[in-house]
Amino acid sequence: MRFFGLLCLSLLLAMSAPALATPTSPAAGGLSPLIDYVATLVAGVIVGVIGHAARKLFGISVEARHRDALHSALTTGASLALSMLAELLAQGLKPAEARSVALQAGVDYVRQSVPDAIRALKPADGLLFNMVRGKQAQLELTRSSPFVADFGSQPTVAARG
Repeated sequence: MRFFGLLCLSLLLAMSAPALATPTSPAAGGLSPLIDYVATLVAGVIVGVIGHAARKLFGISVEARHRDALHSALTTGASLALSMLAELLAQGLKPAEARSVALQAGVDYVRQSVPDAIRALKPADGLLFNMVRGKQAQLELTRSSPFVADFGSQPTVAARG
């Protein structure tokens, strides 16, 4: 919508350019005001397009930084929730209650860690909780996976020459 507004403003400015043009000699055939008008119109459109492209480019990079910061904080919050889970179970909480409290602590960490990203991305209610829960499940799978790559123990094949 802003692009359309800038384009309209550029066109209005370009349309007023012939009124400001200086009179030309009869030898020029009266083309100078037309050339000035077209040049001003083209310049205005180019400036509007460049401005729109720059805003779009910088907006995307800012959003990507916020998204990356949020996902990093989600991983750390999920790790915090996992570490708290054992402590909460040792204190006598039921597993469901302990998991809920730990996940909420992870969400609180995310909210405190990246408030700018939360303001910019505006996640829906409950989404951060579900995202921390998903990251926690990923971490649990990674930690309990029996398939751990150990590249140092693989046999090597001698080259034939």
